[in-house]
Amino acid sequence: MNMLTDSLPETVSVDGRLYSIHTDFRNWVRFEILMLDHSVPMQKKIIDILKLVYVDSLPPTLRDALYEAVVFYSRAEGGKECAEEKKKGKQVYSFAQDDEYIYAAFLAQYGIDLQSADLHWWQFKAMFAGLSEENKIIKIMEYRSINLAEIKDKNQKVFYRKMKELYKLPDLRTEGEKERDMIDMISSVF
Repeated sequence: MNMLTDSLPETVSVDGRLYSIHTDFRNWVRFEILMLDHSVPMQKKIIDILKLVYVDSLPPTLRDALYEAVVFYSRAEGGKECAEEKKKGKQVYSFAQDDEYIYAAFLAQYGIDLQSADLHWWQFKAMFAGLSEENKIIKIMEYRSINLAEIKDKNQKVFYRKMKELYKLPDLRTEGEKERDMIDMISSVF
C-alpha cells in the first residue's frame, strides 16, 4: 500500500470477504486510548473495540475481527522516531493527555481543525508523524524520550530532568504489572 498512489482502505479482508470499517481518525484515537486503559475490563474492551471498528458485520471469529483491527491500526504506524520509542517500550505521547498539543500542532502546521476535519486514520498518522520540531508536542515527545544518562552537560541534564517531570505521562499499568516489572528489573541485575 502506497499512500501516494493507492486509495486508502475502507475495508479489511478475512477469508476473501470484505468487511467495512470506520476509518475516521477519531475512532482510531479512541481505539488507542481504549487499548491503553487498564481500568476497562477485557470483555468490555473487546466489545467497545468491535463497535469502534466495524460498520455492519464482523468477521466470523472474534480472533479474526480483533486481529484485522490491530493490523489496520498498526499499518498506519508512521514516524521513525515514534516507532523507535515504541520499540524501546517508551510511551512518548498520549492521545488522552496530549490532545490540546496535538490539536494545536495540526492547526498551526497544516491549518486543519481536528474538530471538523475529515481524515482517514492513515492520513492522520502520517501527518502526526510529519509534525515539525517547532510544535510543542514534538518537543514534549523529545523530553519524554531523552535518556538522561547520555547527557554529559550538568545544566542540560537538570533542564531535561525538569522537563521530563513536567511532561511525564501517568503510569497506566495495573498494580500487578508494576510488581511484575519490578521483579523483572531486579532479576535482570542478578
